[in-house]
Amino acid sequence: MLRALIVAYNTTHKDTYLNLARICYSWFLGNNSLNKRLYDPKTGACYDCLHPHRVNLNQGAESLVSYLMSYYTIKELH
Repeated sequence: MLRALIVAYNTTHKDTYLNLARICYSWFLGNNSLNKRLYDPKTGACYDCLHPHRVNLNQGAESLVSYLMSYYTIKELH
């Protein structure tokens, strides 16, 4: 979603898409339905997903790759 929003921003130059991309990134940092971080800056790991009432404690490679792609995409904007 974040990458699609960046493409939309780069195509249209509408700040709405940029703001939505930042919101997507912030999901990893606790801007989600549980207000819980999925990325752990102490360990560098990323939890897989959210359950209705808790964070899924699995830390798969796919989750970390998704976080890192989002992080570097947002970092390039600044």
